[in-house]
Amino acid sequence: MIVMEMIVHNPAEGLYAATDDFVHAIEVRNPSRFLFIAGTMGLDSEGVPGATLEE
Repeated sequence: MIVMEMIVHNPAEGLYAATDDFVHAIEVRNPSRFLFIAGTMGLDSEGVPGATLEE
């Protein structure tokens, strides 16, 4: 039996907090390694979008 390990990635700095029903990314391991990233807007920790592409 293959057991997949799922690791949630929710950065705490620089972007808005995840809610109970949302995560920023999930990494799945075994037998391979996958990283699923949410297609969210580039918002800072206050929920404000950057003025430039770099932000």
